[in-house]
Amino acid sequence: MICHFHRKVPSSSPLYYVWHVYALVAMNAWFWSIIFHVKDTSFSEMMDYFSAILLVLYSLFALFARLDVRRKHSWLSSTMAAVLISYFIYHVHYLAFVKFDYGYNMKANVTVGVINALGWLIWAKLVWEKQNYVWRAIVSIVAVMLLLLLELGDFPPLFWILDAHALWHAGTAPLPFLWYRFIIDDCTYMMKDGKWSTLSENKIKKAKDV
Repeated sequence: MICHFHRKVPSSSPLYYVWHVYALVAMNAWFWSIIFHVKDTSFSEMMDYFSAILLVLYSLFALFARLDVRRKHSWLSSTMAAVLISYFIYHVHYLAFVKFDYGYNMKANVTVGVINALGWLIWAKLVWEKQNYVWRAIVSIVAVMLLLLLELGDFPPLFWILDAHALWHAGTAPLPFLWYRFIIDDCTYMMKDGKWSTLSENKIKKAKDV
């Protein structure tokens, strides 16, 4: 999907690099999830947990970056980046050196995930009239929230093969295709809007001058 994003979205687009980093964070999360499920060790388990919370936190940062994109000074996303990085460091330190608490880790992921989902849904509602392509974001987020019920309400494996966690992974695997269609449409929309295009070019020019 990131290759498709490359072909469709020019590098001058707002949030171009935000979504590139998002792709790397997501691939890292899936990589460690695969490693952990193939070889269950203390290290692979920690990396799976740390990568998962990093993805959830970065998704929340992407929301604030999207809200901040019209501003001349990106104070909102910069502030949230500092807060989220600080929390990630605390989270990793607590689980790695204080207590590897499964309950706390789940609560942290669910709490941040719900805040992220509500934020995106509220934003989508506010921009729906002019940007009706956001239906893809809505479907993706609602699907993730419904699939999250599988993680929260575990049940015995079906046919001794498919448990709730397996169905969670199977259900979430295709959703990035829909999500990337949304961010491609969103970046394209911002490029067509004169205000966003000008603002993006000014930010890039300032960055080069520095």
